[in-house]
Amino acid sequence: MVRERDSLMQNNRRHTRRKTSDYYVVKDQKTKNVLGRVVNVSPTGIMVISDHSLEVSRVHDLTIMLPEKVGGRDSLECGAECRWSTYNETADWWENGFKVTELSPDASATLQTLIQQLMMNESEKINAKDVRREPKYVKLEYVRNKWH
Repeated sequence: MVRERDSLMQNNRRHTRRKTSDYYVVKDQKTKNVLGRVVNVSPTGIMVISDHSLEVSRVHDLTIMLPEKVGGRDSLECGAECRWSTYNETADWWENGFKVTELSPDASATLQTLIQQLMMNESEKINAKDVRREPKYVKLEYVRNKWH
């Protein structure tokens, strides 16, 4: 069931989701309650993991706490509708998909900067993997391992 949903969601996405590498806490602006944490983000959507299911179709005013300032801001505020909520038995948490419904121009710029930073992090990881595959680096690692 989860794989079917994931497959359908992938086919309907317009933007690539970017995995977050840090801990982005998500709070409800009105209640100040912590809803969970962001695990990936796109210009139009956010996936939040939590210890409980979030109400599908409910629109939340969210505050996403940024671990480092992005564009001079330490948080990102947006309106978002919970579109789905699924329990992940393996990880023992709920995965909740949000569609961003409201975003100020400043928040939009912050989100774009955040996504660019996440893209750079992904690119750096890919490049690091590629560098290690080059023969001269493989030989160097072999020599280091042999003599240490």
